[in-house]
Amino acid sequence: MKAAPTTAPTTLRHHNAFDALRIIAAMAVLFSHSYPLYGLHEPMPMAGQTFGSLAVAIFFALSGYLVCQSWISDASLHRFALRRALRILPGLLVVVMVTALLIGPLFSTLSASTYLQSSAVGKYIAKAFLMLSSPALPGLFEHNPYPFGTNGSLWTLKYEISMYLCLALLGKLVGKTARIRVAFPMLLLAFGALWLVLQRSGVKDIPMPMTWRLGTEMYIDRFAYLGAFFFAGTCALLYRDRIMLSPVLATAATAVLLFIPDATLVMVLLWFVVPYLVCTVAYRSPRFMTWANGYDYSYGIYIYAFPIQQVMSMIGSQRGYPWFAVLLASAFTTVIAAAASWYLIEKPALSFKRYIDRKPGALGRQAPADDQAVNSAKKQA
Repeated sequence: MKAAPTTAPTTLRHHNAFDALRIIAAMAVLFSHSYPLYGLHEPMPMAGQTFGSLAVAIFFALSGYLVCQSWISDASLHRFALRRALRILPGLLVVVMVTALLIGPLFSTLSASTYLQSSAVGKYIAKAFLMLSSPALPGLFEHNPYPFGTNGSLWTLKYEISMYLCLALLGKLVGKTARIRVAFPMLLLAFGALWLVLQRSGVKDIPMPMTWRLGTEMYIDRFAYLGAFFFAGTCALLYRDRIMLSPVLATAATAVLLFIPDATLVMVLLWFVVPYLVCTVAYRSPRFMTWANGYDYSYGIYIYAFPIQQVMSMIGSQRGYPWFAVLLASAFTTVIAAAASWYLIEKPALSFKRYIDRKPGALGRQAPADDQAVNSAKKQA
């Protein structure tokens, strides 16, 4: 009997569904936020999990998988940092400027001149671009169902960066791939155990020490559960040769979670189900799921959705439009903004990767069967 494909594919990049999966996850965040941004209760398809939180879990697991592959293929700290910066910072800078200098003057209750003279505008640009916070802008969205929120999606970026840092520093410390295959699962267990201890103690939103000195707040419990998803993704990559992917199993495991009432148990199981589901969808989906390859709008959707939804929510609530109409208008406008961001900002910025000096990975040559998977992850990470 022929073995089911593992997470070590021998197909080219255009034969996987990573880009489609990211776009679906980004749209799930938009859908989930559409409820509270219009003054409605956010639905929870699983105990303790909204559509948005599940999408964030997918993003972190997927990121762990692809970024770990990138690190294994080239364990250079400065090249690793440059690649991550090229992917995140150009698009972020533009959305921050668009929010502060275009959306703000147009939709603030203050006059444009009064708005632009406020020191809060400059503080917003600095803090949002540095991923410290997304503070309120003067007079913007103050009468919305979700008042003063500017870009609530940006909070995950600093946690994403912290995961990159953990991966690179630990990877550099332990060295060879054989040691990483031990160290990263141990980090997954450490993150998971930390979250469980905090969850069982009933303590939430515990500020991480010293983060306030950076002008931000990061919370230990969020760091722990997001770290567990990220390093579960790295483990899926590191043990890809032992994981047999089954769409039936992935579907059944996901379906079971819908009926478990214990939110803590659901979270623990998600640390294993989500990376398995991500890999199964990416490599075992029908060929039509490759429709999005080369059109990576997911990051643009993620960073533009919130402020666009706030604008649409303001207009919709003033004119009495139903929630669904506001959702459709928000989704359409966000996809247009994301496409513009991809073609005008993100893709040109990523073209500079060719100037990054790539040398053979410090962790050693990959097995021949993995060569095309390595090249695929390099392009996507």
